[in-house]
Amino acid sequence: SLLAQQPSLTAANVEAASANVEQLDQAYRHLAEGLYGDTTIVGSTNGVQVMASIQEYISDFTFRAKNHVNAEGLPAPVSIAKDLSFGFEAYAEQASVPELPKLVPLLDQQRQVLSYVMRQLLASDPLEIVSVERRIYEGESPRGRKKLNGFKMPKLPSAAVKGLIQTIPFKVEFCGYTNSLRQFLNKLAEFELPILVRSIQVSRKDQTFKKSKSKPKGTSLEELFGGFGAAAKSENPSTAKAEQKPIISENASNFTLILEYIQITPSEQIANLDP
Repeated sequence: SLLAQQPSLTAANVEAASANVEQLDQAYRHLAEGLYGDTTIVGSTNGVQVMASIQEYISDFTFRAKNHVNAEGLPAPVSIAKDLSFGFEAYAEQASVPELPKLVPLLDQQRQVLSYVMRQLLASDPLEIVSVERRIYEGESPRGRKKLNGFKMPKLPSAAVKGLIQTIPFKVEFCGYTNSLRQFLNKLAEFELPILVRSIQVSRKDQTFKKSKSKPKGTSLEELFGGFGAAAKSENPSTAKAEQKPIISENASNFTLILEYIQITPSEQIANLDP
């Protein structure tokens, strides 16, 4: 009955199947290396060192935001909330080592990914970093604190595939101009780290440029485009030019991005997975 199967269980077919598996394994390794980018992030298991790194991470990016300099070399401080700790608010004051040892490398991995994300975000010259949220792992709550509320990746847009692809989700909200969003996305697209942008939401900034309360005078065309024709000749050109105001100006917006850091399961572990 085995020989009657298509393909039949002959020595030649078994060798061909083995060769095919080897080719697929090599293709998988090549794909995984491409998705990992230039570097693979591995979390440290040294609890004391990891907690110190988290404290340094919070202080470092607080300083960077307040002393940010734009591409032209001019001071352009980025506004942040007083209690913003760039995703690690739970450890801003109490940096005790988690009771579960398995959490230590996971927290260190999150810190390393967020360090990269925050560097690229600041380089895009935002006006304000509103919030940074990360996944809170089970059992992570520090001593004496209630259960922490963290970011949970929505099921539909996630790139995770059980047994094959694990992801670490983040949620970042910042305020800026469209060019800031464009620069941020272009930098992430270089794929120095395997970070996918899963969702982008844009909303109008509550307080943008102040609008004039005075009612327009004269005809609508004159107000919009300035005096022209006979009306323009009756005014001093320099005065008319000074009084003209731009009608269209770029407004700041709030951008909310859901990001995922990708972890590919090594091919040697896939053979042990259930079908």
